[in-house]
Amino acid sequence: MAMVSVLVVAACVVVLSVVGVRGYQDDGTRAARPWPPVKTWNKSASGSVATLNPCTFVFTDKSAQPSGVERAIDLYKHVIFGNAGPCTSEDKARMLAGGDVLTGIEITAQHPIPGVAKNHEDYALEIPAGGTAMLTATSYEGVLRGLETFSQLVLHSALQPNDARTWHVADVPLQIEDAPTFGHRGLLIDVARTFLPVPVIKTIIDGMMYSKLNILHVHLTDSQAFPLQLHQNPEITFHGAQSADMVYSQDDFRELIQYATDRGVRVYPEIDSPGHTRAMGLAPTLHDIVSCANVSNWGKCCNEPPCGQLNIASQHMMQVLRNVTSEVAALFSDEYFHLGYDEINFNCWKQDASVQRYLKEHNVTINELLLTFFKNQRDMLHDVAPAKKRLYWEEASKQNPPLPLDKSTIVQVWGPPATLHEVLNDTDSDVIVSTSTDFYLDCGLGNMFGQASWCDPYKTWWHMYSHDILANVSKSDASRILGGESCSWGELAGPDNSLVRIFPRASAYGARLWQYANTVSQREANLRIADHAERLSRRGIPVSGTTLQYCRLYPDMCYGFLDNKQHDGNIHR
Repeated sequence: MAMVSVLVVAACVVVLSVVGVRGYQDDGTRAARPWPPVKTWNKSASGSVATLNPCTFVFTDKSAQPSGVERAIDLYKHVIFGNAGPCTSEDKARMLAGGDVLTGIEITAQHPIPGVAKNHEDYALEIPAGGTAMLTATSYEGVLRGLETFSQLVLHSALQPNDARTWHVADVPLQIEDAPTFGHRGLLIDVARTFLPVPVIKTIIDGMMYSKLNILHVHLTDSQAFPLQLHQNPEITFHGAQSADMVYSQDDFRELIQYATDRGVRVYPEIDSPGHTRAMGLAPTLHDIVSCANVSNWGKCCNEPPCGQLNIASQHMMQVLRNVTSEVAALFSDEYFHLGYDEINFNCWKQDASVQRYLKEHNVTINELLLTFFKNQRDMLHDVAPAKKRLYWEEASKQNPPLPLDKSTIVQVWGPPATLHEVLNDTDSDVIVSTSTDFYLDCGLGNMFGQASWCDPYKTWWHMYSHDILANVSKSDASRILGGESCSWGELAGPDNSLVRIFPRASAYGARLWQYANTVSQREANLRIADHAERLSRRGIPVSGTTLQYCRLYPDMCYGFLDNKQHDGNIHR
């Protein structure tokens, strides 16, 4: 027994001495690990390295003019070489050692104006051992995706330890062809429950660009607050915002939408209705448009305080809603408009005398009145913004009598995977997958009362990456799944912690949606997500950790169990 112990110790010493020499450092030859993984990657087996001089490297837009590609170039010049510092004449004249020199990249987009071909994000990237790299794309957005991949391939190297201006690309020459599996790779942020300042939202958008996420769903209003400035009904915001300094001007959102467009991110609004609407009716002249706004026993009328649903029997409410819808639709240029329909509570309307009187006078049920409201709201949106496509939460598919959901509508699923199958079976609508069992970022972090969250457990990045949203879905139904969104609800997520809740977990779901079938192993995913989290942090995005720093330095010492199952992966104390 004693001899065995000695042998074990000796073996450990040998292993540690080896990894101590091989510690994780960039010696100028390490290859990058892009996140999301790319579709096809043909690279040199020779291990050749191309070096870059930030003082002389040239980005060239070869697209037909007018072109927006210069904006993309400006963004990624800063991303790739932002820490290079000012260049001296000696820097510009210096020839780099340690490999051939990559002198520039030529970029060609077939549709180089942002938004013109936003649904075509494909690109091809060719990097030679020396000379000029080539990036071609169908759209401006494809250029951004290609430049993101290029930026991840360019690593700061230690070829010249005393030179902070040395960068390299390994395994050249290489060719990449890439395109997303799903066109909808989104993130929901909740700015109604907790106000997020404009700079925070911009940082979220930056993180989305770095992660190839392309759609920002803004849950703009809820019972807690209506934080958007309105011109037709300013009293809604005056009384409905949580404070005077927690209001978005319309110029704020114009700025955010342009900021996002430059970064290949679409932005669309959600005006939740008919539930979650108390804040719309707080002005004295608007009390009649909302039901059950002042109930003390909130548990009977809503899922969280405060309660309040639109009074769907009120003509005044319909006029106000038309004003709000018209103004918000004009502000947000995206084709999507989310109308809500989640967590409708019929007890709320039972307590409203005006609703009950209407039902009696017109000899209709509350479900029939809801159907009438649905149709009127549908027609209203078409009237004020005919190009908009309507989105609803899954509850819209569960009403009786059924609400008319067809191919012109999109249903967002937030229940468990079984609900996804129900929606696919019961409607003809396209679907966005946000199952709370898999993609809710607030789960497992407690609730507003200091208790467990309703959707425990915490959703890890690996769960979000490995979950198969197409499991048991037929091919015909799979064609109706547009993609998905991870959701950052705002009960306990504010300016100081939203980003670390979002990243890099939202990046994990986005990566699976980018390359759905071409997944990497759990070991490889661990290495890549850790690299990506560090990259996000280096670029100014607060992130939550994914692993021990030790495991990034010595992956063989941590992740061997993923290859031979010698350990279950749990930390036992």
